[in-house]
Amino acid sequence: MNDQQAAEYLGFPPATNLLTTPVHQPVAASSDERTDELRVSLYRLADHLAAIPAADHVDYWRRRRQHESWHLGDDAFAELVERFVAANKRKPAAPADQLHEALSALIWSQVTGSEPCLAPCFRPPFAAPGRSTARSDPAIHLANRLRRDKPRSPYSVLLPLLADHTAELATCQQFDPSVGGQTAHDM
Repeated sequence: MNDQQAAEYLGFPPATNLLTTPVHQPVAASSDERTDELRVSLYRLADHLAAIPAADHVDYWRRRRQHESWHLGDDAFAELVERFVAANKRKPAAPADQLHEALSALIWSQVTGSEPCLAPCFRPPFAAPGRSTARSDPAIHLANRLRRDKPRSPYSVLLPLLADHTAELATCQQFDPSVGGQTAHDM
């Protein structure tokens, strides 16, 4: 497939093509050799993937399509905040809307094998049209920070809870778009 088809297949938002090399980027002197090495590596990777039994494959593309409008429900978010407060004896420092988006993006990215910035909570209809999905966006920055938080962080209490949500969503085969984009299990 061409670059745009690959970007669409991988689940990048429309009009985003992260696979195309900018025209103004200089070509390395040994680009033919590197291209050959890359081609050989990709064939080895394809052979390796083809050897994995089909039952052991995770179809992340299907998961992204299945959960393309999923977001963390208000009740589930409130429960996570309650657990945070119970463990830390204080409210989270992050604003509630940013924390809600960050936690939603983290769960979605774990289930779909994608980046948090591509989560549905950062795109319409959940976010305003034209919203930035740059790493500097406060909620995206928070999601990335939480993803690599250390055990002493007050947010570390949420990580096992997020793992539970991730496991439940990953195994959920039913998708009910009439429940505000949530799974039938009211994630």
